Amino acid sequence: MAFKNYYYVDESLKGAAVASALGLASLTGGTETADAKPAITFTSPSRIPVKVSPSPTYDPSFIKEVKEAENSVNAGWRNNKFYPYPSVEGGTATIGYGHKLTNSESRTGKFSSGLTKSEATALLLKDLRDSEDRLKRHLRLKYGVDYNTLKLNQKEILLDFTFNIGNVTTKFPKFTQHVLNKNKAGMIKEYERKYKDKKGRVYPLQDRNERTLRFIQDQF
Repeated sequence: MAFKNYYYVDESLKGAAVASALGLASLTGGTETADAKPAITFTSPSRIPVKVSPSPTYDPSFIKEVKEAENSVNAGWRNNKFYPYPSVEGGTATIGYGHKLTNSESRTGKFSSGLTKSEATALLLKDLRDSEDRLKRHLRLKYGVDYNTLKLNQKEILLDFTFNIGNVTTKFPKFTQHVLNKNKAGMIKEYERKYKDKKGRVYPLQDRNERTLRFIQDQF
């Protein structure tokens, strides 16, 4: 079972030009369109025609889970916008739903004026799509696996890891193999993630680990 084919358009994205400015080709939200064409065009509230490509088709519950896992406490939220806040692991700041600023974004103050929730959602969708592209490449190069042949639960858990920690095939090779083989017991042995703080101390990603365990137990 692959991802369903539909356009995922967030009703809260009141200015579609915002997503375009962020470099996002597909918006996110909640309407399903049958017989999807390569792209559709609609008029934003500002009357600017915007072409929207088909999304990688993420389930709304998956997007909700990623948002909560990345920023359930609304860090950086003030005056109805998200602003950059210090990353627990050090380095550049983070904004919205887990977007760690690049050196260029940090240096130029790209997000210094903040992001609305709609804009943060658009940025998350772009980041997820970029992560998905990397995951497809990593699986193909290391295992000769076509990502598109995976079940939905396999895609979502591997994408969550890739978005969160980078190349899951090298950082969690045993876990990746267990996911590909649908080995639930093996996954439960290997799923736990950790992080280093600014002083190099190692801590478990407790909330993330709890969410991952629930997903494994419920979906595999």
